[in-house]
Amino acid sequence: MECQEWWENNCLYLDPRSREAFRYAYMCAHNHNSFKQDRSNVELVKQNWADIMAAGKALVEGVAMPTIGDLEGEYIDKDGKIKKV
Repeated sequence: MECQEWWENNCLYLDPRSREAFRYAYMCAHNHNSFKQDRSNVELVKQNWADIMAAGKALVEGVAMPTIGDLEGEYIDKDGKIKKV
């Protein structure tokens, strides 16, 4: 339920790659316990966990903003044009 609530509150702020990664991780998380209990395919459990964890990286990269330092040398004039300082 926490994942669903987070999705409802945040999905609009994500880029397409992050949305897909979160959705996929959510589905993987749903299956993870059954994969662990089965114990017949250790590699499946490891890959499923890696897929879940990959969503975190995609989310961080998807919401990355330029640093203030990248923008310090510019300003927008009264006509809406970007000018160098």
